Amino acid sequence: MTKPRLKTQINENLNINIEEKFDYERTINYLSANGYARVSSIRENGEFSVKGDVIDIFPTDFKNPVRINIFGDEIERFEEFNPKNQKPIQSLFRLIIKPFNEFSFNQSKRTIKADTFLTDLSTFEEDDLIVHVDHGIGKFNGLKNVTVLENDHDCIEITYFNNDKLYVPVENIELLSKYGGNSEFAQIDKLGSSNWQFRKASAKNKINEIAEDLIKVAAERSLKEATKYTVQEPYYSNFINEFEFQDTEDQANVTSELLFDLNSGLPMDRLICGDVGFGKTEVALRGAFNVAMSGAQVAFIVPTTLLCSQHYENFTKRFKNFPLKVDQISRLNSTSENNKIIERIDSGESDIVVGTHALLNSKIKFKKLGMLIIDEEQHFGVSQKEKIKSLRSNVHVLALTATPIPRTLQMSLVGLRDLSIISTAPLNRQNINTEVIDFNDEKNNLCN
Repeated sequence: MTKPRLKTQINENLNINIEEKFDYERTINYLSANGYARVSSIRENGEFSVKGDVIDIFPTDFKNPVRINIFGDEIERFEEFNPKNQKPIQSLFRLIIKPFNEFSFNQSKRTIKADTFLTDLSTFEEDDLIVHVDHGIGKFNGLKNVTVLENDHDCIEITYFNNDKLYVPVENIELLSKYGGNSEFAQIDKLGSSNWQFRKASAKNKINEIAEDLIKVAAERSLKEATKYTVQEPYYSNFINEFEFQDTEDQANVTSELLFDLNSGLPMDRLICGDVGFGKTEVALRGAFNVAMSGAQVAFIVPTTLLCSQHYENFTKRFKNFPLKVDQISRLNSTSENNKIIERIDSGESDIVVGTHALLNSKIKFKKLGMLIIDEEQHFGVSQKEKIKSLRSNVHVLALTATPIPRTLQMSLVGLRDLSIISTAPLNRQNINTEVIDFNDEKNNLCN
């Protein structure tokens, strides 16, 4: 007999009691249906994460998130915790979760924005550019005390075109933001003019166009099927054992997410964020290994020739004991060498190809492309990104970055792309120390 599917509560509260049986599926469905974003690690209201039998939730009206440790359908531990150090604050017995709707989101963002701006305000100098959401760009003129109807108000004074003044009470500080563009070419707006509203409307239309395009691409991908690539044992275990370092917990978790995606039957579109040296490439190698050992091709696209050379050496080293052909396409090769590699790609002889934008050449026709790995996608130009977009229709896509651009990060946060974070440094990793110095023979010898 098929178990009846419980109707998901929408716009209602969810009650969780430590003494009652815990419904795992119902809780996850409720959070997803009521505005909560599923993330790897929660940081703010309206987010939740699931790691095995541990569910972290940051409810709408809580100052700190809540952690639920479950065993079967029972709650073993139920506590509020500090998201910065992960330490418990207090035990809980009952929790009422409210929907994270648009009002909750706006209130949360408003508070964060105001707090952030108040912090930034201390760094402002006179005549720095500042933006009012309704009136546009003006010049910061300091904090002033203004008396209105015999009441004193602390206000931010902003100077506009023709030396017109606008006084914004500090309690309305969320209406202001720091100007983020190049101030050298910025024009001061005129109070009462429609110019700012026109520019703002144009920007909104452009954002809507981009959003529609992104959602369309995501929708098309969700309807398509992709080849399933299973773990190739016993070869994969041998490949893992050859890794000379110990995996961090984050690496292990992200590897599991990646392997699950490759075997899901849907086109993967995952972004892995992590600092330099935290092991993003090793995770990508493991995905590439299973795809290539299954008989499909893998393309690894990087923005610079130096990165191409480094990744090629790493791939060659890691795959040397396995029957996989690794090639490199870049300007370091001669034209004849690149032409031979293109022939191997077209024929399917090349299993894994590492390359710069040269890999996007229209002459290259992969015989059976199964996975596309993109390193630091934000460094590619518009035409190159369009070519990448044409490649990624029904293949598995993995992007790696240390510094995601806002648009890429937003796509992940709203669910258009899956997001994985590697935030744990490998054991005994030394911090990178960068110095800009005059050439010095003594220091040069020490580096060699």
